[in-house]
Amino acid sequence: MVPFYLVCDFESFLSPVDTDDVDVEEDTRGMRLIDEHKVSGFCCYRVTNHEAYQTPPFVYSCPDVMDVFYTHVMKESETISGIVRNDVDMMPLTPEEERQFQETTVCCNCAKPFTDRNRKVRHHCHISGQYQFAACNDCNLQLKPRRCGRRNQNKAGDKWSFQSTAEWAKEHYETNFFLPIVFHNLKSYDAHFVIKYFKRKYTQVSGTQCYDDISIIPLNSPKIFTVSDR
Repeated sequence: MVPFYLVCDFESFLSPVDTDDVDVEEDTRGMRLIDEHKVSGFCCYRVTNHEAYQTPPFVYSCPDVMDVFYTHVMKESETISGIVRNDVDMMPLTPEEERQFQETTVCCNCAKPFTDRNRKVRHHCHISGQYQFAACNDCNLQLKPRRCGRRNQNKAGDKWSFQSTAEWAKEHYETNFFLPIVFHNLKSYDAHFVIKYFKRKYTQVSGTQCYDDISIIPLNSPKIFTVSDR
């Protein structure tokens, strides 16, 4: 379970294509492009159980839809990372919560018995500070909000390594958290817009430009893309 995620959906319309711009001779499939889909708007909704941080859905339907979409998503990521980064300390346990903790003999997450090497700890919500349940130390560490890493442009064999610039990597790791974005029908439709309008960004790292990029992995002919963050 993650403390925050976004749910998004695009709306589009069909726009006629100027037939003068279509090269019929190069159309080897015997088909002619008549219309193309253009994005007309989007909705983005922040989902969280924490009422203090719930917001109304953001709806936009004006020019430069994709520019506004990326700006909004990055702003949401920055805001949510700031909330999670506060890492609220655990509130004092009530007598009932303390009793439940003392009586628990197995981890409430993995259901395995506590051991001397994997001791019992108090797992709490890092957003609200509320105690949640008794967990083993391994699960407690894994249940913390996930931070983001950055992959390097240098390839070592078939694997991508994390950014080698220690100062930048440390700052990025400390300030950014994993934020899932769920799309309606992304693989079959909305990914067209995301890929088409995706902008290469760069960050100055030790005087060099490090690009965030994506790679396209074809599934089969009827489907279009899956996206792999490089």
